[in-house]
Amino acid sequence: MFRTVGWLQFRDLIDTKSIQWQYATRDSYYELTGYQGPEAYQCNIARGTDATSDLTDFETNYKAGATPILTNDTKVVNNITNPISIVQVPAVVPGGGTKVSQPIYSSISNDTDTTYTIPTGETLVIQSFCGGCEFKSQGSAIELWYDSAGNGVGMTIVDVIHTNGSSEQHSIYAQFEGNGTRKIRMRRRAYGGGSREVFGRWEGYY
Repeated sequence: MFRTVGWLQFRDLIDTKSIQWQYATRDSYYELTGYQGPEAYQCNIARGTDATSDLTDFETNYKAGATPILTNDTKVVNNITNPISIVQVPAVVPGGGTKVSQPIYSSISNDTDTTYTIPTGETLVIQSFCGGCEFKSQGSAIELWYDSAGNGVGMTIVDVIHTNGSSEQHSIYAQFEGNGTRKIRMRRRAYGGGSREVFGRWEGYY
């Protein structure tokens, strides 16, 4: 279950429930996410002109003890000696959970899929998605799909990254029930023809 709460309630979860949590810095707010067993919590704290005393409390008393994560607001630009530079802080896995990390990095010249079959009876929670590519004139895309039939037909988009010579990371929360057939499909696309190096990775747990 995913719940959106205010700062006072989220702070209480930190103080009394010892939840595992992290934060992302957005343009005008902090996005906090926390996990305890099957439940997940999300809280936004305004920054800038809309800031309140919640911001002061968070930055003074809690921020230093949290795990910062890169977001889609952060891009790492490539250079000649390091074609793709990506930094990703590992996703937070609740106690008793099994971490899932699905990275893929190779040269592609057309659409290329990498699939993960969700284990039967397990609830897969995807927490982060990142990708990057070598610079080309028309760029690339890294897509994340939920493939309920397991055959690439009638899929549901989870997230997408459009990039060209840079990298992005998205903080997300999506959960899927496994039956041994359902898959998560990561598709890397090369626009405009020609080969290029493309990286993608999603992480979560069940």
